[in-house]
Amino acid sequence: MTVKKLDIARWLGAADAGRYLGYSRDWVERRALEWQDKPAPDRIRYKKARSDGRRRYFVPDLEAQLCE
Repeated sequence: MTVKKLDIARWLGAADAGRYLGYSRDWVERRALEWQDKPAPDRIRYKKARSDGRRRYFVPDLEAQLCE
């Protein structure tokens, strides 16, 4: 059996995601979308970490917000 591991460098918690973008944690959470394979415009996809159940936001989606 192969276990997929998340590349932790590509995921940030809500507070760090907000700081990365220069916005509040609340701003990030309002744009949150549970993980799906295709990105959605103006949305930031997340997955819940197995270790603590907290949301981890996908850095490429955060970077897409910077380009808008």
